[in-house]
Amino acid sequence: MGKYELVSDYRHDVKLKESFNKLAIDTFDLDFSDWYERGYWDEKYIPYSFVHNGKVISNASVYLMSVIIDGQTYRAVQIGTVMTDQAYQRKGLAAKLMQHIMDEYKNECDVIFLFANETVLDFYPRFGFTRHHESEFSLNINKKRCSNKKRRRC
Repeated sequence: MGKYELVSDYRHDVKLKESFNKLAIDTFDLDFSDWYERGYWDEKYIPYSFVHNGKVISNASVYLMSVIIDGQTYRAVQIGTVMTDQAYQRKGLAAKLMQHIMDEYKNECDVIFLFANETVLDFYPRFGFTRHHESEFSLNINKKRCSNKKRRRC
């Protein structure tokens, strides 16, 4: 493996932020620019990236939050945006970033979780993750049913 620099929390570094965004577009077809231009990239979202020659080549991010489980509030870390540039894959970079995050947060939170797509389900058990099936619930709200008298937002 070549010499790569580990950088994190670079939300104020325009060049690294743009490089991160390009990698996200190339990897997931996901453009974060509108998200961070609206101010959503705050101190709770922390990317951990390997950088080579000024370019983000691999990343795993954390989002710090609280979750409520059975009425109890817990400090939580959600891991996401795990990606590696195609030219740098198969070098263990994502695994090194994941291990770094696991080491960094093991005593700083109560819960660490992530959402993985089907193609990488074998990757995460190495770090202690177990698979749980996800449920999704939704409710269609009809705006006509809301009454102004009740002052409810719909």
